[in-house]
Amino acid sequence: GMLIPPDRFIPFYELEGVIRHVDLFVLETVCTNLQKWMREGIPLRISVNFSRVTLMEPDIVKTILDICRRHDVPSSYIMVEVTESISKMDHEQLKRLVHDLGEAGFTISLDDFGSKYSNLSILTALDFNEIKFDKTLVDELEKNPKSQVVMQNSIHICRDLKNTRSIAEGIETRGQLDLLSDYACDYGQGYYFSRPLSEEQFSKLLKEQAKSR
Repeated sequence: GMLIPPDRFIPFYELEGVIRHVDLFVLETVCTNLQKWMREGIPLRISVNFSRVTLMEPDIVKTILDICRRHDVPSSYIMVEVTESISKMDHEQLKRLVHDLGEAGFTISLDDFGSKYSNLSILTALDFNEIKFDKTLVDELEKNPKSQVVMQNSIHICRDLKNTRSIAEGIETRGQLDLLSDYACDYGQGYYFSRPLSEEQFSKLLKEQAKSR
C-alpha cells in the first residue's frame, strides 16, 4: 500500500468531521501501550497530536481524561500536542481549554513552531510546557547563519518563559546536534537518533534501554 502523509488527509478529515475519531482512536491506542509498559516497569510520557477541530468540542478535556482513566493511565503521562493553527480558536475558549488541560494534569506541547504560519504572539497568550521547533528551522542550521540566529534566540525565549522546554524536530546530522547542544536546546528528535519504529520495535528498544540503566 502507498503511504499518504498526514498533511494530505488531515484537512479532509477535519472538513468531513471525522478527525475526532482518529484523534481519540490514537489516544486509546497510546493508553493501551502505556498501560502495558507501566506493567513492565517502564514509565513513559507520550505526546499525542490533537486537531484544533477536536479540541473545540465541548467537554473535550473530560473525554480525554475518561479515556486515560479507563486504561488506568495517569494524565501526567500524556502530552497534548497542538499546532499553531489552534490560535484560530476563539480566544476565551482557547484560554479555558489550556487551563482545563493543565488542571487535569496534562502537559501541552506546541508543535511545528517556526513553520510557515508561526505567530510569536501565541507564546504571549498561552502557557506551553514544551515548544517543538519545526524541521524547516533545523534543516538550514549548518549552512544558514540566519537560521542559527533564529534558532538560538527561539531557544532562549523558551528558557526565559518559565517551565517551557525546547525540543528540535528533524535532527539528521551530527552538525545539527552539536549546534543545538551549543544553544542549550533541551531535547531533540529525528532520524539521527532513530527512524520511526513499529510498536514492537519500540518496545524492544525501551526494554534494552531500561536494562542498560
